[in-house]
Amino acid sequence: MITWQQLQDKALIRRKDDKTLGMAHSKCSGSDILGKAINKWLPIGGVCLDIGCGLLPKPYYMKVANTVKWHGIDPWDEGIRRNFVFKQGVAEILPYPDDYFNGVCFATSLDHVKDVDESIKEAVRVLKKDGCIFIWSKVWTERQIREWLERGGMWNENHLRGFSLSTMLEYFVGFESIYRNDLGMYQMIFVFKNDKSIKK
Repeated sequence: MITWQQLQDKALIRRKDDKTLGMAHSKCSGSDILGKAINKWLPIGGVCLDIGCGLLPKPYYMKVANTVKWHGIDPWDEGIRRNFVFKQGVAEILPYPDDYFNGVCFATSLDHVKDVDESIKEAVRVLKKDGCIFIWSKVWTERQIREWLERGGMWNENHLRGFSLSTMLEYFVGFESIYRNDLGMYQMIFVFKNDKSIKK
């Protein structure tokens, strides 16, 4: 079985060859829609954390969501000069204090984390009361997920898992679902408003 680190190493080789690989560049309509959703749901001057911000100097959705202050965290540094506050790290151990951000964003990154439960727990920990979590992710059918599980639990060589609509919503029970956009091609954007009562 391929390990998470092997997946990261292989993906990094691909990303070094093509920095626009993935869905964060301007050619994806999802980037524009996500940025507009962040502008709508976060206060002007609010602070948003992008978990898994990647290797782009500034992802397009950050350029669209220009009313907020951006921080990003990613396992890859690679000497990229980013046009936002950056820390190297992983979703499961966020180096930020409790109740720090107005928003937390997983832009095509939640299916890459090693531990979804721990990553979401950490996102909730650093999120302010009434803050929002923004998810842009592939969302597969229940049948596709069953087939994935029958193959041993790994969705494909670049993703650790796949989400169905029901499993995605289960991760955010206790949050208010305030926005959902089906982009087609199995892509969806979600906005969940925080209810700190779910924190454990």
